[in-house]
Amino acid sequence: MEFESQVEVAADIIWIRLHANGEMMLRKL
Repeated sequence: MEFESQVEVAADIIWIRLHANGEMMLRKL
């Protein structure tokens, strides 16, 4: 169970970083 929760947290962090990077690239354009 603990491993699954860690995977969910990691996935949330990756999603947040992807969205943040996408916004930065859109602003540069």
